[in-house]
Amino acid sequence: MPINPAEGVKNMEHDYGTVEFKGKTYALQCAAYLGKSRTLHQAVYKAEAVDDDGNRYEVTWLTTEEWDLALERIQVESNINNAQCEGDASKEDKARFAALDAMDLPDVYDTSNACYWDYPYDVMLIEANN
Repeated sequence: MPINPAEGVKNMEHDYGTVEFKGKTYALQCAAYLGKSRTLHQAVYKAEAVDDDGNRYEVTWLTTEEWDLALERIQVESNINNAQCEGDASKEDKARFAALDAMDLPDVYDTSNACYWDYPYDVMLIEANN
């Protein structure tokens, strides 16, 4: 959907807010969603945004180390549960789960701690408004 540049970023904020990157403000057009980085081979959060000129961008945030560990904890727990259905879970998975479970990790269902939301990793142009 074309954006009317006359609206300006402030009028395009909707409920998703704005983010600044390298001195420029971008209006988020959707809630951030979990994705995979094309270059970093790790989980990231992404959202579409626009600038004052109506150009479309993809904003990327890196996940925090604590949140990555919390995701790993869920994966290891799943591995253990699946292995118990088929026989016995590995000692490595059990030890790793115990170590992760002892940590004070964030709730992965509360994404407020998933990234440093005020500091995007990258903003990439998707489509210029000609």
